Amino acid sequence: DKLSSIAYAKPASGLTQNLTRANMRKLANNRGVGWQISDVLSASVTQMLFIIEYASFNTQANIGLGVVN
Repeated sequence: DKLSSIAYAKPASGLTQNLTRANMRKLANNRGVGWQISDVLSASVTQMLFIIEYASFNTQANIGLGVVN
């Protein structure tokens, strides 16, 4: 198994699957090089560092839209 996004599919749940932190890391690794999971604290630190670096909350204006089109 690997992490994926499937239209109209129910997201994974810790209630019915064994979604421990270690198992989620395995699913991310199965997706390929560079895929990982992050917790709320590391995501918050990344956001704070962006705000400090770019002096803005607007990531799309400063970095770009990313893969949206």
